[in-house]
Amino acid sequence: MFIRARAFAVHVFTAAGAALALAALIYAVRGQWPAMFLCLGIALIVDGVDGSIARWLKVAEVLQPPAGCCRSRSRCRRASWSWSRARFISPTGR
Repeated sequence: MFIRARAFAVHVFTAAGAALALAALIYAVRGQWPAMFLCLGIALIVDGVDGSIARWLKVAEVLQPPAGCCRSRSRCRRASWSWSRARFISPTGR
């Protein structure tokens, strides 16, 4: 049971990256640039270590990936590294 809980915690950790990307986009829309960069920096760390943690804990062997997991990771990365930066570069949204 504890092994499955650890594996699920890795999924939650990965989902936290999506929440941080959304927060960064919201901060960018509001023009709060320091908060946006803070969220993007933390999201960068989450995105960089979540795969290593998942492999170390053998998450794929313990739990089946959630439905659409690969697509959601791709969308999280797109939100983190494309949309927020585009909003920063063009604050008017044009």
